[in-house]
Amino acid sequence: MKTLTLTDAYFDSTGIYIGKTDISNFDGNLKIEANYARFSESVKVTGCIEARGCIEAGDCIDAGGSIEAGSYIDAGYFIKAGGSIEAGSHIEARDCIEAGGYIVADELINVRGSIEAGGYIKTSDSIEAGGYIKTSDSIEAGNSIKSGGSIKADCSIEAGNSIKADLTITCKELSARLRIFAGVCTWKVPEESETLITCQKLINGTVAYGKLNIIEKKEATSCAGKVVEIDGKKYKLVEA
Repeated sequence: MKTLTLTDAYFDSTGIYIGKTDISNFDGNLKIEANYARFSESVKVTGCIEARGCIEAGDCIDAGGSIEAGSYIDAGYFIKAGGSIEAGSHIEARDCIEAGGYIVADELINVRGSIEAGGYIKTSDSIEAGGYIKTSDSIEAGNSIKSGGSIKADCSIEAGNSIKADLTITCKELSARLRIFAGVCTWKVPEESETLITCQKLINGTVAYGKLNIIEKKEATSCAGKVVEIDGKKYKLVEA
């Protein structure tokens, strides 16, 4: 896969892209060797995006692979990556942030819509979403976690301050230094099921609003010793 490298020569004094290559539909990787990279419209590549400094786009930032920036990542619409998204500063989008892998930022992760990741979501600051937050791994914020919808993690959710969801909170282990709120939406009267805080273990934090629902951890079952019949013959199962 080819790689397009953009140096300072491809940007004006304010960081606006002035190159002739169409970045809105580029087949390959994009490497930015400039401290400030601002694109008036979309940045869309089939490969990865790697930037020494910041990346700004008036519309979307979309990569088939990962997106990595030494400073912030900011999009006027959405940010999507088939791989991971990592920023040395904040990550911000007006619509949604989606990653097939993890999402990591040194500062605030902020979006008006939803945040969804196949890996963990982590920042030393806060995570704020106007919609839901969902991951197949864990969510960790050094400050607070706020969602205008539900918050769901297949593993743990941990916040250095508070956790607030307009709807439900679901995870295995839950921890907050201060308070935890669920079902606090003001745009509807939530059903009881929409105020649930469901976890296997509440490690820390005070449930200030919502109904705590502790579920038992499912123990792994073994089929060893069981007898099965295949084509008239009987076999005893053993541990792999």
